[in-house]
Amino acid sequence: MIQNIIVRKCQTLEEFHGCVDLQREIWGEKDLEVEPATIFVVAAHTGGQVLGAFDGNRLIGYTLALVGLRNGKPFLHSHMTGVHADYRDRGVASTRRSSEPWHSPHSMDLRSARASQCALQLEPPRRDLPRISS
Repeated sequence: MIQNIIVRKCQTLEEFHGCVDLQREIWGEKDLEVEPATIFVVAAHTGGQVLGAFDGNRLIGYTLALVGLRNGKPFLHSHMTGVHADYRDRGVASTRRSSEPWHSPHSMDLRSARASQCALQLEPPRRDLPRISS
């Protein structure tokens, strides 16, 4: 396990842009295929969650959870998680030392969201999934 990795909520515009930059680096996506910073902002301010894994001040991983409805009840959908290639397979997923408790400000099912918190260790991105083209 990496000793100095902290997982905490991303809160600033700079951190949300860092998630976008990391997303581009991890998946090599074109601009039209990248989730923009505004989605991270909306998620963070409407009941979703944006968690970052930080090595010091460096963002090395993130997870994005969006609010959804299932059978009329709100829940958090773990939409996207990514870890910088230099930090994969090094125990980042075991890092649970958040600087604040992981919770939602709303009453909702957090089962899928709690999985997001510890989903920061990923296999390489799946390239076998079909692309949706416009």
